[in-house]
Amino acid sequence: MDVIQHMGAFALEVAVAENTLTSLQRSLASRLISLAEESLGRGEVSEAERLYREVLHFLHLILEPDHVEIAKTLYKLAYILEYQNKAVESIELINRARAILRNADREVLSVDMLFASFASERPN
Repeated sequence: MDVIQHMGAFALEVAVAENTLTSLQRSLASRLISLAEESLGRGEVSEAERLYREVLHFLHLILEPDHVEIAKTLYKLAYILEYQNKAVESIELINRARAILRNADREVLSVDMLFASFASERPN
């Protein structure tokens, strides 16, 4: 095997490894979202907050910083923070999410509509 063939084989192995890692990270992020939603449903708001922060960490590893999934997760975390009376950080996250959606040429949801959509999930 000459050097060029060897480099090509190595590049292919790296691409396969990166794809596998990305799949594992996506799977982990998806599982963390499920756990966060379950925690929220049980009224474990602090745990849901922690888990959504972990989700954001993994999404930032595998997606572009302006990906819509990041915006959706920012909105969910903002909702949890708003529920805990952490208004300043909640507003910061909403503004980040809105900027992502605006940059993606997507219609930006109003905050009222967003919070109304989560109202049925609000823990007691």
